Amino acid sequence: MEDSMSYGKKSTGQWIAIYAVIGLLVYGGIYFFMGQKGEYKADVATEAMMPEPSSEAMMEIADKLKTGKNAMTLYVFDKDAEGVSNCYDQCATNWPPYMVEDDKMMVEGLTVVMRQDGTKQYAMDGKPLYYYIKDLKAGDMMGDGVNGVWHLAK
Repeated sequence: MEDSMSYGKKSTGQWIAIYAVIGLLVYGGIYFFMGQKGEYKADVATEAMMPEPSSEAMMEIADKLKTGKNAMTLYVFDKDAEGVSNCYDQCATNWPPYMVEDDKMMVEGLTVVMRQDGTKQYAMDGKPLYYYIKDLKAGDMMGDGVNGVWHLAK
């Protein structure tokens, strides 16, 4: 007499049990890695290896950075020549120049370069200075390293 449960064939009840176990494993894995609120839980060991910078270190960085109006971060462009801005059109839309608004109100430690359109732009050590359109508030530094040619002005 042949066994009704031959090798390789599963009954409907066995398949239901297999799918139930797989479902529980998947749900348990998601719950473990995502937590109850659906937020990814970082590995505690990883967090311990990457401590927050101290407030002293952040102040030291901030002291070295140049900022413009409203304390917004300023950048330099590797493709600029000394005393010459090479950022116009779409470049200047994404990287607005730090413009001189009043010749009588010079910024200490900065010089001025003349742009092609006759307007004046602040510079540091001969390098024209720019803001970055994606920096939305003081302290943002989203432009540092963009395309390997934009850097924080220090």
